[in-house]
Amino acid sequence: MISTFNLAKLANNDTGNVRPANICEKAGVEMAQVKKAEKSRVHAKQRRTDESKEICEIADLLPLPRNVTKRLDKASILRLAITFLKLRNYIGSDKDAFEELNSDIGEGT
Repeated sequence: MISTFNLAKLANNDTGNVRPANICEKAGVEMAQVKKAEKSRVHAKQRRTDESKEICEIADLLPLPRNVTKRLDKASILRLAITFLKLRNYIGSDKDAFEELNSDIGEGT
């Protein structure tokens, strides 16, 4: 943020006279930048919150006990979900084998 000293320094012309309109214009631009930055931070925080909710939902869908998934970080949850989907796709034709594997994983054996 611009200090009062810097505002006065920006507003001085070659003769040393302060132009109040120039100070207001500079402060207005500075405030607009601050508001834009704050708005950007708020949107980024909301996006991270939304991503966390979705990743928690993915973790709940994994065939693992809750006490295991709650200790994992986001990247690990996504890696496990991708591996599970690939495995399901690979075994997909044999549903009985897939269900047996799924129940074995869910039991932690």
